[in-house]
Amino acid sequence: MDKQMSSFERRLEILFKILRYRKCSMTELAFEYSVSDRTIRRDILFLSRYAPIRTKTGTNGGVFLIKGHQAELSLPLTKDEENLLLRLMRNVDKNDRHLIGNIITKYAMPKSGT
Repeated sequence: MDKQMSSFERRLEILFKILRYRKCSMTELAFEYSVSDRTIRRDILFLSRYAPIRTKTGTNGGVFLIKGHQAELSLPLTKDEENLLLRLMRNVDKNDRHLIGNIITKYAMPKSGT
């Protein structure tokens, strides 16, 4: 890869690749993103907390989309969408503010350092 990407960007690309191909090799991912196998293993561990993926070692190993799961992915809020929700929070009652806060927490773009 020509440009340096953040861990968030790399993880998102890896997740899309797994969803598209249903199986990826960790060695190929490490080579493609110019990172170590250890970095890819940490990325996969992170992604497995949020996505229906699993790993398998050995000759036919790799990272797999768990069978029976749809390849659906909801994208994070854009900064403009997040700002709109924050502005709307000022004009709603306490319960709705809580719901909007939950939406922002669930779908907002992770802050740098993730």
